[in-house]
Amino acid sequence: VSPGPKGKGKGLLVVVAAAALLAMVGVGVVLTGNTREEEERVSLAQEEKMAAQKKATAAEADRKKAEEELAAQKKAEEEERVRKKAEAALAARKKAEEERKRRETVITKALELAVRGGKFAPDFFTQVDREVLSSAAEGGDPRAQYVWGRLHDSSVGLLNDDKEAVKWYRK
Repeated sequence: VSPGPKGKGKGLLVVVAAAALLAMVGVGVVLTGNTREEEERVSLAQEEKMAAQKKATAAEADRKKAEEELAAQKKAEEEERVRKKAEAALAARKKAEEERKRRETVITKALELAVRGGKFAPDFFTQVDREVLSSAAEGGDPRAQYVWGRLHDSSVGLLNDDKEAVKWYRK
């Protein structure tokens, strides 16, 4: 570019403008470089944040799963406790029913013998049978009271005690 008579500074202006343009492009390159580095830092920070969120989500899921497993275990333990308690109650009822049947059998056998006027053989009742009769008589069973009186009257395995026999006959 050659300067004309009036435009002495025109060439210089063009040179200055070109230099300014180059400087701006250079600054732009530097700024663009800084922006790319900044973008990379931001991107890396976002990736780290996302990874931390994934870890937190996974940890929360693990915590919930552990809580659910613990709740399921507690429920199973409670069900087992209830089942065992029900089994124990059933066994107790069964045992009580067996005792009641045994008591009825002992009393019925003894009453049949007593009503027929038979004698009580010394080995007819075991000690347990006598305890069953005694308990039933003390408990107010009139059949057992009569038989208990007969046992005192006949003195089978007991002391011959007429007063005790009369006491049980009267009940």
